[in-house]
Amino acid sequence: MGKLTMAMILVISCAALGFWRASLLGIKVSRAKAMIVMVDKIQSCLRYERLTTAQLIETISRLDSLAALPHLGVCCKSMEEGNPFPKAWSDSVKLAGYTEEEKQILRQVGEILGSTDAQNQISTLSMLREFMTQCQKEAEKERNEKGKLYHSLGILGGIGLAILIW
Repeated sequence: MGKLTMAMILVISCAALGFWRASLLGIKVSRAKAMIVMVDKIQSCLRYERLTTAQLIETISRLDSLAALPHLGVCCKSMEEGNPFPKAWSDSVKLAGYTEEEKQILRQVGEILGSTDAQNQISTLSMLREFMTQCQKEAEKERNEKGKLYHSLGILGGIGLAILIW
C-alpha cells in the first residue's frame, strides 16, 4: 500500500470520525425533542382519556413522532409479558442506550406515571417538561457549537496525520 493511499485512508477515516461524533449531537437533540413530545402526549392522554398506565404507554409507543425513544416499545412488550409498569419502564430505559442525563429524566417520568391522580401527574410532568425544554436548548447549543468543530477537527486531524506519515 502506497503512502498516498495510506494518507487518503487516514484523512477519510478521521473525517468520518468527526462526522460521526457530530451526528451524535444531532441524535441528542432529536431525543430531547421526542421526550418533550412524549410528555405532551402523556399529559393530553391524562387530561382527556381514562387510560391505565399500560394503555397510555401502548398508545404513545405507536406514535411515529416518538420513534427516537425506543424504550417505549420495549416497555410495552415487557408489560405484555406480565411485568409491572415500574419494572418494565425502568428496565427498558436501562437497555435503550440513552445517556445518563436522558436515563435520569426518563426515570423521573416513570416515577410520576400512575403514582397519583391524573391532575397531580399533569402538574408534575409540567415541571419536568420545563426542565426538558432547558435540556433541549442546551443540546441544540452544544450541537451548533461543537458540531462544526468535530467536522473540522476530523478533517484537519486526518490531514495532519497524513502529512506526518508522508
